[in-house]
Amino acid sequence: MGQEIATQTTVSEPASTPWKVGPWRAGFLIVLPLLALFYVVVAARGVRERADRMYLPATVTAETVASEPNGAALYAQNCSRCHGIRGNADGVTSPVLDPWARRFGEEKFQFASTTNGIPTDDDLTYIISHGIPGTAMPPFDHLAAKERLAIARHVRLLAVSGLYAKLYKKAEADDDPDPSKIHRKTIEQLLPGPVLEVPSNLPAATPDSIARGRAIFTKNCATCHGPGGAGDGPDVKGMTLDNGRPSKPRDLARGIFKGGGEPNRLYCRIALGIPGTKMPATVAAFKPSQIGDLVNFVLSLSAKNREAEKVASAN
Repeated sequence: MGQEIATQTTVSEPASTPWKVGPWRAGFLIVLPLLALFYVVVAARGVRERADRMYLPATVTAETVASEPNGAALYAQNCSRCHGIRGNADGVTSPVLDPWARRFGEEKFQFASTTNGIPTDDDLTYIISHGIPGTAMPPFDHLAAKERLAIARHVRLLAVSGLYAKLYKKAEADDDPDPSKIHRKTIEQLLPGPVLEVPSNLPAATPDSIARGRAIFTKNCATCHGPGGAGDGPDVKGMTLDNGRPSKPRDLARGIFKGGGEPNRLYCRIALGIPGTKMPATVAAFKPSQIGDLVNFVLSLSAKNREAEKVASAN
């Protein structure tokens, strides 16, 4: 009887013994993460090299690149506290920003002069130079022109990395994670398209042009921007960006425009829309002269507001 109990105890003992890893398994578990890290580094380097070949002019030499400002270092010093070192908006100040810093590649660029919404170097350096009024994005006009351009090109490379990761994740879910195919698709989606031509003969800001612009605005834009451009139209409730964050149209009467208040930039915003937002493109719906009338009306709202402020301050 005692022997039978002892036998049963011997048989059941392995079930309560903690799982042990053999030497070869332990070695495999140690090496596997290192292999994964090596693959990520190699893949990232491949994306960067491919992006360099696609974006930089053929005349750029290694000596030229070496003499240029270090875009990565300048970005880390001036931009990473909000946008994060990898451009995914995980900087130390990002959680308290409203709106949040842009996630490069994962989210669309909003302010471009091109027909496909991908900014040129000039578009990016304009934003870096002037900031984005009405947001926490400050101007960096204290930096040299070459330094701002270097940051812009580094931002473009971060966008390549971010979009590659996004497309890879989707391809992996579809069971088709082909790195070369994803590399090619990433670069194709981030190449700037043709720059929108702003006509030189747009209507002058006469009372007639402003009246025409008001009529177009009331019919097509007031549902979001409101009849007076204050961003209080009936369609504003529950409005969100493509990423799901709450959104509200700009109060045009304040004269603070995120992408710049120059007439040619307002023309592009109205014609091309703002990617990632509910602001649609109108270039196919309106004639250039009609967009010009809209620009004149929009600028008249803030001009009228500024004049009223002057009168109030004088009294």
